[in-house]
Amino acid sequence: MIIVFKSLISSLVFVGLSVGMGLAQTPQMPLPEVLSADASPEQVRDEVMAVHDIICGDINYAAQILTKTGTLANAIPVVVEMTGMQPAEIESMEAAVCRSDLSGMTFEELRANNRKAVWLLDVHLTALDKIIEQ
Repeated sequence: MIIVFKSLISSLVFVGLSVGMGLAQTPQMPLPEVLSADASPEQVRDEVMAVHDIICGDINYAAQILTKTGTLANAIPVVVEMTGMQPAEIESMEAAVCRSDLSGMTFEELRANNRKAVWLLDVHLTALDKIIEQ
C-alpha cells in the first residue's frame, strides 16, 4: 500500500512539474493577436506593416531553404518558366518589395507591396515544391 501511495505521489509530482514547465515556457511562435473591429487607421497600418515583415521574412526563409538544400540551381529554371522573369528581375523585385522604406508609402501602396510580397513567397514555395517532387 505504501509503495502504491509513493508511486502515485511521484506520478502526480511529475505530471505537475511537466504541466508547470509547459505553462511557464513562452512559445516561440505564439498565435497572432486579433485586430479589433474599431482599430484606428494607424493601428491597421501598423498591422499591415507587421504582416509585411512576416511575409518578407518567409521569403528569405524559403530562399535559405533552397540555398541550404542545394536546390537553388534547380529552382531557377522553374521560376523562370513560371514567371517569365530572369533571376535578376526576381531579386530586384524582392529588394524593392522587402528592403524598401515603408514609412512614406500610402496605405494603397503598402497593400500593393504586400500583394507583391505574397506573390514572391508563392513563387518561392511553388518552386520548392516542384523541386521536391522531382
